[in-house]
Amino acid sequence: MMKTKSKKTDLKSWTKSTNAEGVYSESDPKAAWATWFRKRIDETGTGNWLFVTVNISNEKLRLASEFGNREFLTKHQPTNNDTAWIAEWSGIWNKFFLKLGKFETKGKALPVDWFAVFENETKKLNPKYCPTHSHLLVAVPARESLDSFVRRFCSAFNHYVYPLKVSLGSEWVWDVKRAANDGKSLVLNVKTLRDDGVVDYVTKQIREWGYSERILLGSYKEKLNENKTDEGK
Repeated sequence: MMKTKSKKTDLKSWTKSTNAEGVYSESDPKAAWATWFRKRIDETGTGNWLFVTVNISNEKLRLASEFGNREFLTKHQPTNNDTAWIAEWSGIWNKFFLKLGKFETKGKALPVDWFAVFENETKKLNPKYCPTHSHLLVAVPARESLDSFVRRFCSAFNHYVYPLKVSLGSEWVWDVKRAANDGKSLVLNVKTLRDDGVVDYVTKQIREWGYSERILLGSYKEKLNENKTDEGK
């Protein structure tokens, strides 16, 4: 009985911290988050989502000369502290998607729905390891074609976050699979989201409710807060 009570207390605490009330119909955190992500994807109705992996290692962060005017990274220092890493990249992605909504849109804002999952290296979550990369699920705005949005996304990433090479032979013109000839993880990898396998993949390291801080609700945190305000009226 004590164990059950403790679990319920943990869930209430976790609910309060993330504002994602729709997740708790399942006891398994991985399955619950996967269900929540699928529901958000279905609700968008555009049919087009991107699965984006961003891996900028501490070694790459040290290459300050590469950043130029990439303002979102110039103030950040390499860190192996998981709390600092998550805080920094949460800030970067929140700023980036605000900018993306107006980037190259000729004055017409196109808000983007998105969320992120932060993972460490290895296939399993390890609380002793600092996260090393971001998985983003990004909705293509309803009024924009897939090709146009991917090009704009990569252009904004190149402008604000990290320099990309241009390749006319690339599917998206931008060389979004930028390998640095060192055999290490790619800086940016963009794919179209076609099945539930991607949703399962981005939640693969979420084994306990206590590690849900590695999930960033993105645009949905504001929407959930708005829903809570409306319900309270």
